[in-house]
Amino acid sequence: EVIYLPQAMRRRLAWNEIDFVRYLVLHEMAHIEHSEPKGNVLAELPYHQSTACVINCLEDLRIEALEMRQMVGFNTIITNGRRMACEMWRRKLSEYKEKGEDPAIESALSHVIFMGGISSEFRKPTGHKSVDALIKLFTDHMIFDDIDLVCEQPERFEKTSDLAPLAARIIHLLPSRPHDEDGYDQQQWG
Repeated sequence: EVIYLPQAMRRRLAWNEIDFVRYLVLHEMAHIEHSEPKGNVLAELPYHQSTACVINCLEDLRIEALEMRQMVGFNTIITNGRRMACEMWRRKLSEYKEKGEDPAIESALSHVIFMGGISSEFRKPTGHKSVDALIKLFTDHMIFDDIDLVCEQPERFEKTSDLAPLAARIIHLLPSRPHDEDGYDQQQWG
């Protein structure tokens, strides 16, 4: 397997940046340890332009939860990395708001699945139509309960392919054409 590291920096890294790089490396190591080829899993799922994003977000939650259980000493690295990811995502949401933009479907899915899996803060309405529509769908169809199960009982999902039924449920809820010219289609999202 290959781990792609950030490009060499031309300056010294701050401690929090070093911690985030540690988190990213640990996350990729967890993929090597716990993931199976996603192509096999994707072949089992219905086609949607966001299928790979859905399975990747679920897989990220699963592998980090497994790593935290198996390598307790790494919990601090993962916890700090997730805290920094939350800070970065809050800034990104603010940028979207300042520009009057709505996140694309993959960003909205990442917000709701991965970020919502690591912090309930990201399950609350944001004022962004695409994100809020997904939050409503996930709440109405109890998807967050299943995401919690992935995070709290990762051993129930031994392989990446064990996530396929949940991924299929999520994909089934997604509109086939999530955005119109303005980035939001009321008819599609409900």
